[in-house]
Amino acid sequence: DAARRFTDASRRASAKLSRHYETLDFARWESYTLKQDICSKIEAMNSAETPDFVKFAKELQELRERWKTLGAVPKEKNEEINNRYLECSRQLQHKIDEYFSNRRQERKQAVADKLALIAEAEKISVSTEWNVTAAAFKELQAKWKDIPRAGNEENELYKK
Repeated sequence: DAARRFTDASRRASAKLSRHYETLDFARWESYTLKQDICSKIEAMNSAETPDFVKFAKELQELRERWKTLGAVPKEKNEEINNRYLECSRQLQHKIDEYFSNRRQERKQAVADKLALIAEAEKISVSTEWNVTAAAFKELQAKWKDIPRAGNEENELYKK
């Protein structure tokens, strides 16, 4: 009788354990599919014809956070999906970093150009030749408008 009860309990436990492992396996494949979707989105951003790197930077961060919340994938797919993710996210991050680096350089150049215009304006500000001075100021204003914005320093430079 004890042997029969043990066999029955063992079968029930084995069935529950089997269902548990099937559930885990299903969850791993679901995570794999979701991670593939993330990789596809990043790859689409990498190949965008007109990239919006400000938007992409935010989206990449959100996708990275999403990636972290997903569970494990099947062992046979782990290396494949991780390598794909690392490669496409590195490529996009490199493009984003390059874009923001160029923007910083443009802003630095804009600050320098606007400081040069300010120096010119200060030189002619003491002139009493009103017509010539007014024309020179209009020319400086036109040049100012052609120079890109200088970021956070723009208002300060404009006041000068």
